[in-house]
Amino acid sequence: MTVTPQSADAGLDRKGSPLEALRKRWQRAHQSSPYASNAAITLSTNAFIAALGLISGPLLARLLGPAGRGELAAIQSWPLFVAGIAMIGMPEALVYFSSREPARAGRVTSTAILLALVFMPLFAFIGWALAPLLLKAQSAEIIHAARWYLLAILPAYAIVYLPIHALRSHSSMVAWNLLRTAPTLTWLIVIMIALVRGIHSAEKVAFIFVAALAGTALVVIGCVRWRVPGSFAPDLSSAKPLLKYGGYSALGTLAQFLNMRVDLILIGAFLAPQALGYYAVAAAWSGAVGPILSAFASLQLSRVAKAEGIAAQSAAIVLGARLAATAAYLLLAILLPLTPLLVPLLFGANFRPAVLPACILLLATTTFGLNGILGEALRGMGKPEVVLRCELGGWMVLGVAIFALLRPFGTAGVASGALIGYVTTLMLLVRSLRRHCGCSAGDLFRPSQRDFVEMKRRLQGMVRGSREVQPDVL
Repeated sequence: MTVTPQSADAGLDRKGSPLEALRKRWQRAHQSSPYASNAAITLSTNAFIAALGLISGPLLARLLGPAGRGELAAIQSWPLFVAGIAMIGMPEALVYFSSREPARAGRVTSTAILLALVFMPLFAFIGWALAPLLLKAQSAEIIHAARWYLLAILPAYAIVYLPIHALRSHSSMVAWNLLRTAPTLTWLIVIMIALVRGIHSAEKVAFIFVAALAGTALVVIGCVRWRVPGSFAPDLSSAKPLLKYGGYSALGTLAQFLNMRVDLILIGAFLAPQALGYYAVAAAWSGAVGPILSAFASLQLSRVAKAEGIAAQSAAIVLGARLAATAAYLLLAILLPLTPLLVPLLFGANFRPAVLPACILLLATTTFGLNGILGEALRGMGKPEVVLRCELGGWMVLGVAIFALLRPFGTAGVASGALIGYVTTLMLLVRSLRRHCGCSAGDLFRPSQRDFVEMKRRLQGMVRGSREVQPDVL
């Protein structure tokens, strides 16, 4: 990928300014290794988003308390689940078709948004009808709020989240990463406003966020319109291929999303708001691991797909998995011992019952991240259907485990069920990789010193802007 500096950007800073120096440094690094530089900025953005989450999580917990935090999770979890499915795979389809036909990227973007909006009423009806069943442990007021939150968040997803993906296909990785921070920054601002104004209602906080998110739509659409060339008139002739590609992608995304969200949905259905509040805090704490591992996952598909032959693909898969596994080991070694101390300190003493599920969810989230890396490796080998089967197998085990452990062990049981499901998916993915490229679990998760020497050499070359690192190798 390449990033083309915009002349409008150049006029904002003077020659020799710190911003100009930073821009030149970025250009040198990008020329040296486009793939590594894009991965580096994506990792930095993920870390920034995670840091914002670690700030907003404790503030929100102190603002609403355990019961209020649980009510907010109940209002948001089911609508966000439905919103992810309601995109019918358009984000992936948008990236794919815009990359193949850059001159038509604008028309593809508007068509994808139109298709998402057309199918949205169907998902809104299903979500509205199922809300009382899936939130039956909540009060009538919370169910009512969740239903209206669903109707509000669906168009926001199509208009705010979906267009951002057009920037990925147009190689505007800097702009894409900047816009990705907008929803999280907006959420933090909403929480701070609620703290200042003394708003302690979960319903009010949720709907203020939707209104603020809608306000960012103009910024997102303006940026996409500026960066993506061509007409933005919808092209109905591309609707069928978009729907076909998006449908296959949506199945895989649905399985992964179910694995990620089913725990919160089941807690909302069967446990009191206070328990859901504890679990939401535990999930927020464990979420610090996800952005780092997801950055490694973003490297895998391209590296494996470009490798020629099984041996080269296997080498690329092993290197990516080993580096991700080492990062996971380091993160767990740091965060697990700190969890009993920092969770009550950051979120408040009332959330001490969240410590045990937080520890279990750290293991679960780490396993989920490793699953994403192995799944991207299989997609790079042209085996997306294998990934779907592994995700579905893990999801079925996860659902059974949570149902079995939820009543006797509460939030700790739900976290344990999630861990069991993710480990099952991991085992299925490892077995599939062994069958298709001969990689064993030891190959994937036992790093060697040579791997880190090579990674250090490549990263140093990228930082110096050296030509030693070949483009798109790392």
